[in-house]
Amino acid sequence: MTTDILDLTKATVPVGADAIYLATGIVGKTGTDQYILLTDLFDNMESKINRNSLINGGMRTGQRGTTFDATTSPLNSDDTYLLDRWILLSDGNDVVDVSQSTEAPDGALNSIKLEVETANKQFGILQILENKDAMSFAGKKASLSFQARMAAADDNTHSLKAIVLSWDGVADTVTSDVVNAWLATPTYVANWTGENTPVSNTLTTSWQTFEIEDIDIDTASMANLAVFFFCDQTDGAIGDAIYITKTKIERGSVATDFVSRPYAEELALCQRYYEKAYEVGTAPGTVLAAAFAIYAFAYGAYPTAVCWFKVQKRTSPTVVAYDLAGTVGKVTIDSGDDVAATIAVKNTVMAAIYPTGAQTAANHDMNLFFTADAEL
Repeated sequence: MTTDILDLTKATVPVGADAIYLATGIVGKTGTDQYILLTDLFDNMESKINRNSLINGGMRTGQRGTTFDATTSPLNSDDTYLLDRWILLSDGNDVVDVSQSTEAPDGALNSIKLEVETANKQFGILQILENKDAMSFAGKKASLSFQARMAAADDNTHSLKAIVLSWDGVADTVTSDVVNAWLATPTYVANWTGENTPVSNTLTTSWQTFEIEDIDIDTASMANLAVFFFCDQTDGAIGDAIYITKTKIERGSVATDFVSRPYAEELALCQRYYEKAYEVGTAPGTVLAAAFAIYAFAYGAYPTAVCWFKVQKRTSPTVVAYDLAGTVGKVTIDSGDDVAATIAVKNTVMAAIYPTGAQTAANHDMNLFFTADAEL
């Protein structure tokens, strides 16, 4: 079988036609000219799916933990990162308990659950795209989509709004608490501008897909982009709950299907902004045995742990050490003596951690855990 090369210069292509000319020479079928309209070609593609610029859109990764309330670390406070890449924003602290839920629609494993703890307050979740990712949207069309539901039929009827926000201040030096005043549609602090007019999406006890399409990202000097999902009502009763998942922002005027990334890829994307020396399912500050910790040994000198990050960070991170008892700011020397730690962040790929002050004996070993935070 032989095939001629593609020749787009053939005079047989009608002038002005939206077509690709295919010249094929197949044994027994020579001289066959075929026209395929581009519109037909694209319409018959099996899938047309744009890249999702949100990280952890399916709420699968919770390095800081999977449940957050008024007793946890971190707390369920306003303007706090909880599930990876997602900031809780609320009209006060302890407005909602937040958790990673296994309640999910088809094609998803998890959702974020927001359960009311302070009645009659608004709340929502926010993700900010760093400049390197946001700039592909500048001057373009965008579409936003998500799935959501209420927890129970006896809850008050809840509705959600969704908005895309542009930051026109210094790139990657953003105000993460974007809300200036909580209203049916909040007002926003300086340098944040809404790119669409959000509408109420009434929730039921069944999963629904909501799409906001054809959004013009046209704020002058846009440097960062954010997506904000928020409850626009103030009648939430304690115990009411909503679930959100399969969140997506993409280039283009039409929303396309949500497709999960491979989990290892999603985790690595999250770790660009935050990582820990604990296993993914273990919250920072957990009491653990030495066998699970970073270990360093020094003969006649200070032990120093050189902590290479799993993923290069967005910027030089804030690093926090934990001893084996889960105490912040300490390391464990000789498997029992917990002392204050000195942390030297060298760059976006590593930090050095060692005991603070003189040690009284040689032959020290040291155990520790750490977190590294480079969030926006």
